[in-house]
Amino acid sequence: MRHHYGFERTPASLDTGSTSHIALDMLVDWIEAYARQGADLYLHLSNDEAVRLINFFHADAYGQPSLLVANTYSGSGFMVNYRKLGFPVARDGT
Repeated sequence: MRHHYGFERTPASLDTGSTSHIALDMLVDWIEAYARQGADLYLHLSNDEAVRLINFFHADAYGQPSLLVANTYSGSGFMVNYRKLGFPVARDGT
């Protein structure tokens, strides 16, 4: 059974509250696709998992929301060298 924009599983959810900038400890290469549904951002990962960032696209005084994900992974197990991904205010499903 497919859920939310073709994802195979029900996505793990994270309520972003009123935060405009989110950092996730995952490599940018792990994100295969993304979609917007209302104020939520759905990330489809390369391992066929999905993540839902609830209220990611909320209106605030700071402008566009952004997501920080790692460009590289150190051998010690820590994510390093984060990359900022911006998402324009787009229509649902894009």
